[in-house]
Amino acid sequence: MHRIQKKSKPEYPVFHLIVGDLPLECVLLTRAFRESDRDDAVFSEEIIYDGSEEHTHAGFELIVNRRGSGFQFIDGCTYPYADAYVFLLAPFISHAHVCNRDLPEKRCSVWFRVDQDVPDNSAKKMTSALAYIQKNGFFSFSADNRIMLLVDLLVDVAVKDPIALEVGGLICALLSAVFQTICDTVCERSSSGTSSRAVGTNPNYRRFVIEQFFGRIENCNARIDDLCHEVHLSPSQLNRVLLELYGMSFKRKTIEVRIGFIKYFLKFSDLSFSEIAEKFNFTENSHFYRFFKRHCGETPSQYRAREQAKQ
Repeated sequence: MHRIQKKSKPEYPVFHLIVGDLPLECVLLTRAFRESDRDDAVFSEEIIYDGSEEHTHAGFELIVNRRGSGFQFIDGCTYPYADAYVFLLAPFISHAHVCNRDLPEKRCSVWFRVDQDVPDNSAKKMTSALAYIQKNGFFSFSADNRIMLLVDLLVDVAVKDPIALEVGGLICALLSAVFQTICDTVCERSSSGTSSRAVGTNPNYRRFVIEQFFGRIENCNARIDDLCHEVHLSPSQLNRVLLELYGMSFKRKTIEVRIGFIKYFLKFSDLSFSEIAEKFNFTENSHFYRFFKRHCGETPSQYRAREQAKQ
């Protein structure tokens, strides 16, 4: 069930939807599509992203990374992502992202807010999930085939007509699928009684705990024992999980996160190279340059010049 609020130009189509008994006002981020040169401004081609500066929204934002990889920055923490990955951000959460240049990135984004006051006994699971996201700032997970199919269908339809009735129906189905994944994770965690059971039985929640851990570190000062304690695994078990999730060990993962932070400051800040080197505990600028070039294939100055030229 949905209705569309039409505007003179379909730049930000607004949909009023009922998702699991929860009334939502949703905005399809049609900046994800390029406009044609025709007067009717039909959206005909997806934009390929190369990153976004730090910003906030007054509502929730669903981000589905369809293709590509990079680093999502959320309230000062960094979270690597790859193909078929979902972030659901709470209102007024500061965020930005930097893409890796190996593969152009494609994203789909929907903003939404609760359309009106909801009775306490209505949509209890969904309101609990939203409350959890507001408390933690965000939730993220790897999208299954069902979610990615809905995203692909949504993009295909919206490219042709962003205010088509089918677009509202597909947004509704997509949000329902996302909420189902989050509700299953949050409810299992709440009903399990102990965090160890929730971490052990729900792979989405375990991955979320792991990524929260890595997102909090800027320098390579993370201890594997600390993460083992959070996910209730031995070091050898944890490294097996990390290899399954990311194809890398704990040590390599800490380096990847450190690189993500460095890229963020190179791209979006005015800090000098020596200031960035000091921030990340490099004793010499030459050590910083060698570290970055070894892991990124270019110097910090080359990366900054290339990325800032795009802005």
